[in-house]
Amino acid sequence: MNDQNDELNKAYDAFEAGDYVRAKELFERLVQKNSRAHLYLGWMYDQGLGVGEDLKQAQYHYQCLSNTNDADGKYYLASLFQKKGDLAHAASLYEESAELDHVSAAYWAYALRSEGSAPLVNKDKADFYLKKAAALGHIFAQRDLARQEMKSGAGISRRTIARFRYFLFKLKGLILILKNSQDMRVR
Repeated sequence: MNDQNDELNKAYDAFEAGDYVRAKELFERLVQKNSRAHLYLGWMYDQGLGVGEDLKQAQYHYQCLSNTNDADGKYYLASLFQKKGDLAHAASLYEESAELDHVSAAYWAYALRSEGSAPLVNKDKADFYLKKAAALGHIFAQRDLARQEMKSGAGISRRTIARFRYFLFKLKGLILILKNSQDMRVR
């Protein structure tokens, strides 16, 4: 297993250095031994990094990882379906990923269940995933939960505290974005 992790780290280092040709070669050698390699290959095809953008290849790699019950695989596959406009499939996969405690997936499960077309909207599911995302530390979920509390008629002191929390989470979100816009708690 250590050799596999070393190989994956070498491939990831090439990826991070922008040597996508080398990274792709290394990840392709690893996919049979280490399913995480599918994540990076999927991302490369999804974003057109070192390869032409190919959403079918991206979907294939994300699906391979998702089939191992990997939260990231399910999340990125859901994101791809959302990008393609298949919101029902995206919502289902976000929920599966959220059940595996993927913070960003929980937020997107909430977002798709609280807004959008009638078949997707489900207030109970939306509330569940909003609370789950907030508990997992998603800044925007914490902000949205505080906003809901502000709007509820639950007494002036609770609304005041909720208002304070709302602005605090907005500030925390801004700081997180400035530090690392790729942090899962702000995606």
